[in-house]
Amino acid sequence: LKFTVGILSNITEDHLNIHKTIENYVDSKMELLRKVKEDGFSILNTDDQYYELAKKNAQGTILTFGKKSDATMRLLKVKENASSTEVTFSYQEKNYTTTLPYIGEVNAYNLLASLLACIALGENLQDLLEKVPSLPKIPGRLEVVYQKDYTVMLDYAHTTDAFQKILPVLNRIKKRNLVVVTGSAGGREHEKRPKMGSYILDHADFVIFTMDDPRYEKVEDIIRDLTRDANKKNYQTILDRKEAIYYALDHAEKGDLILIAGKGADTYMAVEDKYLPYSDFEVIQEYYQK
Repeated sequence: LKFTVGILSNITEDHLNIHKTIENYVDSKMELLRKVKEDGFSILNTDDQYYELAKKNAQGTILTFGKKSDATMRLLKVKENASSTEVTFSYQEKNYTTTLPYIGEVNAYNLLASLLACIALGENLQDLLEKVPSLPKIPGRLEVVYQKDYTVMLDYAHTTDAFQKILPVLNRIKKRNLVVVTGSAGGREHEKRPKMGSYILDHADFVIFTMDDPRYEKVEDIIRDLTRDANKKNYQTILDRKEAIYYALDHAEKGDLILIAGKGADTYMAVEDKYLPYSDFEVIQEYYQK
């Protein structure tokens, strides 16, 4: 396959259970850029740690996005609020501001990459910007599923890097406490758990550790890994994920922000070799119906 457009958003340490080394993982990402057509476009993030390497591998015309002054599309300002992000950027010596119906700076980066891809394919920037505020919400990506006295969000976050991107954002927009319900998948990347658990405990007011695709591991053992290096005790363990979510919602107070992380819009729970029907969204729906 040859690609007309290849986008490299960023590279962080993930999926090493498959790739074994970070070098293999990075190289697999570069393969996309090596397969861009000569008359195609490689769209790169100037702020990513692998930008220089990406530039060497990229084929076609290189277009860039990020905060650096030489970026084709330069991110100037990001203003976050509870359900959207105001993004200001410059392109061809003109400044533009638009409202993105997603939360956080990471989505501002994704927006610029997407705009450059559309422009490369012949779209008009002004036409695109008119459509940005009405983009559909993305299931399981900082998705607000309940918002009255307090807010409940779903997200796929299951790595330290993901939590490093979203917890600071949620701390900026919360009105009271940030409560996180999360776990870690069984049978993979055990070594990431203590660092991830410590980071979550340091950046949330309260954490409920629970199951998340345990496979052949005991949920208790996974949670022990998550809390092993923790300096804080601001957490509770509730092995059953439905019970954990119910506990968080039962104890929610006005102004709280509850993040239910790890499963996003998944419709299964991986237990041993089975994929059992399960959905965080349905659990939350069921709670409010009751």
